[in-house]
Formats: sequence, C-alpha cells, structure tokens
Amino acid sequence: MSRFWQHFISNGGDHPPQGGYRDSEEKERDALDAYSNVVVNVAEMLRPAVVNLRSGQGRHGGSGSGILFTPDGFLLTNHHVAFSCVQKLSTHGEDLVRTGFVARTRAEERPCPGAEIKHLDSTEDVTAKVRVAIRSTDSATANAERNAAIAVLENGCKAKTGLRCEMVTLYRGGAYHLYRYRIWTDVRLVFAPEMRVAFFGGDPDNFVYPRFDLDVAIARAYEDGKPVKSPQFLKWSPAGVKDGDLVFAAGYPYSTNRLTTLAQLEFDRDVRYPLRIATAERQLKVLREYAARSPEAARRADGIENSRETVSSPGEIKK
Repeated sequence: MSRFWQHFISNGGDHPPQGGYRDSEEKERDALDAYSNVVVNVAEMLRPAVVNLRSGQGRHGGSGSGILFTPDGFLLTNHHVAFSCVQKLSTHGEDLVRTGFVARTRAEERPCPGAEIKHLDSTEDVTAKVRVAIRSTDSATANAERNAAIAVLENGCKAKTGLRCEMVTLYRGGAYHLYRYRIWTDVRLVFAPEMRVAFFGGDPDNFVYPRFDLDVAIARAYEDGKPVKSPQFLKWSPAGVKDGDLVFAAGYPYSTNRLTTLAQLEFDRDVRYPLRIATAERQLKVLREYAARSPEAARRADGIENSRETVSSPGEIKK
C-alpha cells in the first residue's frame, strides 16, 4: 500500500510543497480524491470483463460475480456460486458434488439448468426524468407516479436496444440509473472441484481470512449455440502478485448500506437479524435430519450456513 500512495499522491519525496504543509484535513481530502480516482479508473477498466452469474432460481440458486478470462466466453467464478448447477447435474450414479467435474473438450461441457449471465452493457443517469414525473405531495400517489415513470423508461429502453433494462436506485432514492444488460441463458459447466476441496474447512472456516480451499469454478457462456465472443477479458498473470502490490477484488455491482441510520441498524440487530437466524436454524435442522437418512439424501440436501453466518458474525452491533 505504501508503494501505492508513493506512486499516486507523492509530491516529490521528502520536500514539502511550496508554501509549507497544508492542514491535515486538506491533505487527507486530496489523498482520498487520489485514491477514489484510482478506484473509479480501475472499475471502468474492469467492468467489461465482470459479469453476474445466477446458477439457478430461488433458494436453490447461487448468485455472484464472474470474470471473463478468455476471448471465447470462459468465465471464472466461485464454487459456491456454481454449486446449484453442480448439484442439479449430479445423479445417484454420478455425484459431481463429491467427485468434481472437468470438461476436457467443448462437447463435454454440460448446460446448467436455469442458469443466467448478466453482462452490464451501459448505464444512464435518468434521475431528472424520474423526478419530473413525480408531481404529487401525497406519498402513495407519488410512489405510483415514480413506479409508472420507471416502467416507461425500462420498457422504452428495452424496445430501443433489445437489451434487458433495469432501474437501479442509488442513495435510497437520491439517484436513478438505468442499467442495460446483455443476457446469456446458455451457460455450461466446465470445471468444478470436489466439494471437500472447494469447501475445505467447512463452515468454521467460512468468512475468515486466510482461508485454505479451492472455492472456484469455471463456466462458459454461449449465444445461438456458439461460445460468446468476449474481446474484453482479464488475462492470467503467470508471475502473480508481489509483496506491496495494490490488489483489487473485481466483483459485480451490488448494494451498500452506507446511508443506513442508527435506528435502522438497531432494528437489524434486534429484530431482522434474529428472525433471519432463527429461520435459518429451523431450515438447517430439517435439512440435517433429512441428510442423515442416507448418502443420497445428504447429496440432495444443501445447507444454508452462509445466510446464517452473514448475520451472526463477530462484527455484529453491540447493545
């Protein structure tokens, strides 16, 4: 990290800027601006190679980020994201969850039932168009006007571009951006390690760092029966990273809670999270009882430890 600051915000070694040092608050602001600019530039560079992969629908469907790493549709993702596909492709006689899977030729790649890849094509700030349509001061009426405006913008975008268009609300209604996606529904599994390697350490090691497992899978996107052409992709680095290198974890845009109020955090702590934990524990109890019936039942049962641990980690809010 020191190399990063030296490279991006150094003013020329140990010599102070002309006129003496500025106050610390101004220097911190300049440093943040420099860092933010780097993050934005990197994000723009990586965006064409980042996708969202959903390997199924509902509770049995994993969803997460994927990275295109070849010009012909190969993408790298997590094993837990592709797990739903691996499980659906498994049978009583061929348990791919236990043995793992690798396609050595294109013909051996296996279609993932219900899978979908979203590739962000472009975005547009349409905040002004949404706001101008909201004229009422009545909450219910204003909400209906906002929803109607969003529907018009989404439908018009789809008709014009042929892409899937979704409105994304930012800053809890402070801004509205129209996201345009290319959708690929022909997704084929290429590689997945056996579960005992992909989830080595089990739930006790989940959400900790470092973690020693191979939580990785490779899939491939197809369109019209042919591998998707992906000219913008991330290349492998045979040398890897060195100590002191700046490293970014590229992921698909999701949501943040930076504007959550104290009252909302307290509600999460006292009401929402305890309810989610209790629900997850009831489901786990049923799944474990079912899994104990036989090896085949264990193969069919998938736990939900992830969802429980995300709301019961050591970082919870203290009363």
